[in-house]
Amino acid sequence: MIKKAYIDMDGVLADLTSKMEEVRCSFDPTSPYFVNHREFFETFIKNQYFKYFNKLPFQKILDFLINKEIELEVLSSIGSNKNMELVDHKTYWIEQHYPNTFLKLNFVPGKKLKRKYASNDAILIDDHPANINDFIISGGLGILHESEEKTLEILKTFF
Repeated sequence: MIKKAYIDMDGVLADLTSKMEEVRCSFDPTSPYFVNHREFFETFIKNQYFKYFNKLPFQKILDFLINKEIELEVLSSIGSNKNMELVDHKTYWIEQHYPNTFLKLNFVPGKKLKRKYASNDAILIDDHPANINDFIISGGLGILHESEEKTLEILKTFF
């Protein structure tokens, strides 16, 4: 039985993709706007972009989980311990868009560390297949988030 849901931020709650397009930043090595992860974090932290991402559709999923009395926590990567300012930026974003919604905000210095939160009564909703796979291998449940509708449909099969 699921008691806790961990929700990723970037790509699930917050629209990282549109901000990257807006500021002409890409992880695609063939793109003229290619940046490596270090450059990405430096640019996004310096300009505080994480504070101003657009909100992605996710309210139906939150309403469903709240109705099922599931504890809601954010589980988001800040890339490394060198990026501690992101905790403030991401907390600000959550407070602006989802005040009083999440029991706890968890920020890990690397996406691989999300698996440490896995348990047989916890589910991770994330947009990266590797994060979902790691979470499942570590004993949790996972849903690869592609859209609000698809995630909600899959989530309902757990109840």
